[in-house]
Amino acid sequence: RTCLPRPLSLCAFVFGMFLKEDRVEALLPEVLKNPRASKAHEAFLETWKACGLPPQTLSHVVGGVYCDGPPEPLLEEPERERAADPSLWQLVYIPPVFDATGMEIMCFDSLEEAQTKLNSLKLGEIDEGGGIIFKNKEPVAEKLVLKYMEKEDFLGFLEEATKTPEKFELTETDEIKAIEESLLDRLDELSKLAPDIGKLKVEYEASAEKPQIVYGKPSMSLVELSR
Repeated sequence: RTCLPRPLSLCAFVFGMFLKEDRVEALLPEVLKNPRASKAHEAFLETWKACGLPPQTLSHVVGGVYCDGPPEPLLEEPERERAADPSLWQLVYIPPVFDATGMEIMCFDSLEEAQTKLNSLKLGEIDEGGGIIFKNKEPVAEKLVLKYMEKEDFLGFLEEATKTPEKFELTETDEIKAIEESLLDRLDELSKLAPDIGKLKVEYEASAEKPQIVYGKPSMSLVELSR
């Protein structure tokens, strides 16, 4: 038999690419060609200056940018191909410790091996247990004690885990769009915080005391001022 080496989640995670600050900086001129972005930038500069705050470069304001991509495959390709192999038996089951990792899949070369594993399954910490053996995505045998889940969840999980992954190619247009959305969010956030940041700046510059350690979570205005 072959065991898939890691638990598979019922949730697919979104993945993509992180754009570093130098790449963001290189594309900012293209971003600012959009009137929506340029107007937001001009409004931010006026607000920032009116609050007595020093100029900031746009690349510093935006920082790195994350570009979303398609859902991340639940399995590496060799594992996915084996879990989708119609000549094998796939056991989709509830592990004894059921947490954010979700259900698990094991692949077997024979029905007997799959049934042996199925019969060994016990109730876990959520009072649910067991699983379903599939061949070519058709249920062959089951041993289930269900409290929250439905039988359909097991086939749904197998189908999600064996889907052919989407091809992902990030274009410059995608990068510009992601930078623009991130820039607009940051400019809006900083414009709202600017009055408080300006007040904090005046207080700190007027204070003769040495900086003190502050316990607890600092305000967003203080975080931005420290940058």
